[in-house]
Amino acid sequence: MSVGYNMQGIMNDNVQWFFEKMNDCSAELSEKAEEIREVYPQIDKIDIPSTLSNNITLSTMHGCPANEIEQIAGYFLENKNLHTLVKLNPTLLGPVELRDILNHELNFKTCVPDKAFEHDLKIP
Repeated sequence: MSVGYNMQGIMNDNVQWFFEKMNDCSAELSEKAEEIREVYPQIDKIDIPSTLSNNITLSTMHGCPANEIEQIAGYFLENKNLHTLVKLNPTLLGPVELRDILNHELNFKTCVPDKAFEHDLKIP
């Protein structure tokens, strides 16, 4: 799974529904198996897990404070029992480091504007 929200967005009903279905879609699996049983009777011999994913990647919104990122990751780990990966934005490296990597090491011809660094986390 992958989400890219702040804590308020993660707590929305539609996102919570998504988590629930990724954790247990047994009702939907049974319904779909019933729909195809007549044309594919072997469906009952296939072991299809009802948990689609127990992993999540968090891509935080630009400007999401560090304590909120920690709160979201903790929620995934403690409340949802999800293996959790937090994706950090490359702007965390700062303008000089990021531009050096992109333009000199990777030979990308790109310009990352200063504005891209304004709202992201900073390494102390």
